[in-house]
Amino acid sequence: MANLGFAIKASLGLIPGTEKIEEKKKLLEEEYQKLLDYSISNELKEYNELDAYINSSAFKTKKNEILSLNYKTTEEFQKEQRLAKLKKDKGIINYYKVLESSDFKRFTNIETSAELEEFNKLNTLVNSKEHNSKKEQLANVLAEEIAKEKEFTTLKKDKELKKYFKFKELASYKTFLEIDGSEELANYKQAEQENNDEFKTLKKESRFKTYFKFKNSKQLQLINNVESSDKLEKFQELEVYITSNEFTNKKESLKFENSEEFENEKRYNELAKSDNLKFFNKYGISKQFKLFAQTKASSELQEYMKLEEFVKTKEFIAYKEYMLDKNKYSKSEEAERENRYNELKKSDNIKWYLSIKDSDKFNSLKEWNLTFEDNFNTGKIDETKWMNSFFWGEMLIKDHYVIAGEKQVYTKNKNAVLNGTTVKLVTKNEKSTGKVWHPKYGFNQQEFDYTSGMLSTANSFRQQYGKFEAKIKIDPTYPVYQAFWLRGEKIAPEIDVFRYNMSKKNKMEFINHIDSNSKNSIASNLGAGALTGKYFIYTLEWSPKEIKWLINGIEVHKTTQNIPSEPMYVLLSTGIKQDPKGEAINSEFEIDWVRCYDKAE
Repeated sequence: MANLGFAIKASLGLIPGTEKIEEKKKLLEEEYQKLLDYSISNELKEYNELDAYINSSAFKTKKNEILSLNYKTTEEFQKEQRLAKLKKDKGIINYYKVLESSDFKRFTNIETSAELEEFNKLNTLVNSKEHNSKKEQLANVLAEEIAKEKEFTTLKKDKELKKYFKFKELASYKTFLEIDGSEELANYKQAEQENNDEFKTLKKESRFKTYFKFKNSKQLQLINNVESSDKLEKFQELEVYITSNEFTNKKESLKFENSEEFENEKRYNELAKSDNLKFFNKYGISKQFKLFAQTKASSELQEYMKLEEFVKTKEFIAYKEYMLDKNKYSKSEEAERENRYNELKKSDNIKWYLSIKDSDKFNSLKEWNLTFEDNFNTGKIDETKWMNSFFWGEMLIKDHYVIAGEKQVYTKNKNAVLNGTTVKLVTKNEKSTGKVWHPKYGFNQQEFDYTSGMLSTANSFRQQYGKFEAKIKIDPTYPVYQAFWLRGEKIAPEIDVFRYNMSKKNKMEFINHIDSNSKNSIASNLGAGALTGKYFIYTLEWSPKEIKWLINGIEVHKTTQNIPSEPMYVLLSTGIKQDPKGEAINSEFEIDWVRCYDKAE
């Protein structure tokens, strides 16, 4: 039995009004769509990103880091302190003092002067091994030449050599030389051997007397001694050399004052006495310059210059200013993002979204996914969705037909009248010819007095399980029946969302046909006088475990037995089964919309 309470409430007008239900659903859908639209909005995206960030440990850590920043704990502060300390360093103070002094400028000018360059070259030269070696060599060679000259002088004064040269000048020596070894002496010796008169004569000659006297003299002995010694040869060599121009020129060239080295030393000594070089050398060994040079090469000065350059950079100045700013957090990107987050939290949109996003308010919408819909507002029947006949008639004979016993024939869209927002399936008095299906006799042509309309999704849409609903206005005209139903591939199973005026006048039936035998069907009926002439929303919720029938959201019947488990299509139809007895009929079964849903995962 259908819900008796529903029938009573319906008769008393206590059922929720269809317009209110639709308006409520429309508002809910609009709000849900607003929720969906807002859920992908840039504002919400920004809020969610900020919400995730502001509530993250990373943000909290960063915020605490900024708030706890202390310039005195930074490396930059340590560098600044180190610079201050180095500024007080005596070496660095002296370095910059010297660097700016006139003496240092003079020193550097001299340092790059041609005069100092010449002095340094000469200094290197006169103190080189080559220079001293050349100087020593000149002295040694000159000494050798002077020694030769002294030796010559000594030999020249030698008594023996003096006598030698004196004796060689004697007439007796000359006579000796003339006779000694001569033929004359040979004749003398021949005569001496013969001891003849000639010998006696020759013996008396002064020449021979002089010869023999000198031969046996000490003078000849000295001459022979000298000539047999190295002394005479040495003296003669030296005499030739010492008295030559070669010796005179060489001796002159070996004098140091005539050498290039002497000129270099002379120029070196002149430069060493110049005021500039005296100043340069004196300043170069001064305490302040030594400290300057020592500092210049020090790591401390390099560190100082780097630090001084560092603290002048825009980056350091900006960093120090930032670190010393007590309002640094309020100026940070984090504060900007936090302020924006707090601003967004106060917005009506965010408040609304947060209050509703996790509520169960939209569960009825979230529960279902729309799979089929027709609002009949296009001005004509959408033939991609609807056909006007039974499925197998279209498949087998390409024509309309009715079941034996039916008093009307279905037409192709002729009895489906659209007014811009609804469709009316009209049943009326009208002569027509059509086919009838009889299980025993098959298809036969027959004359009919009435025509009617049917809409079926057999060719376009079928679904197993889900929600099937339509907004329908029932016409109370009897014996016209009106039906909203589902059918599978065969005659059964079939689920009637409702059948009105089918078996009894003014009765609404809710049926689950298990097979073609109506005795095996699960049915319930409801007095429907209060449901005619007004729109109601008829709903079927079909799951593997149960089927529920609802009108305007109120359950009127439910079954858990013999639940169909195959895809079914939607049918909306009107017709006449009881004999109208010639009564004039003009019934309008009006449908505002049809919607089908499947269960959301």
